[in-house]
Amino acid sequence: MNDKVKAALQSWLKEREKEGIENEQLFVSTRNKQMDRTTVNKLFKEYAEKLGKDITPHDLRHFFCSHAINKGMSVHEVANQAGHSYIHTTLLYTNPSKDDLINKMNQL
Repeated sequence: MNDKVKAALQSWLKEREKEGIENEQLFVSTRNKQMDRTTVNKLFKEYAEKLGKDITPHDLRHFFCSHAINKGMSVHEVANQAGHSYIHTTLLYTNPSKDDLINKMNQL
C-alpha cells in the first residue's frame, strides 16, 4: 500500500470513529453491516454514471495488477497483493501492449 492510500485510509478510520462506526469491516453498509457484492456493484454503477465512466471493481483490480507489473513489481509480489492463490492468474496481467512490444523490439 502506498503512502497516499495509507493517508486516505487513516482519514477514513478517523471519520468512522467520529461517526461511531464499530465494525471489523473497513467499509460497511448504512446499517453498519458488511457490504455484499451487490451493494458494492450498485455503488460503483452509481458513481460511474455520475463520472460518465464505465468502471467496475474488477476494472480497479485489473488496473492495479497491470500497473504494478508495469512499474516493476514482480509477478509474485503482485500475486501476493492481489490475493491470487495461483500465480497463473496474475500472469494474465502481463500481456504487453502492441506499443510495448514494438519498443522492446527496437531496443534489440
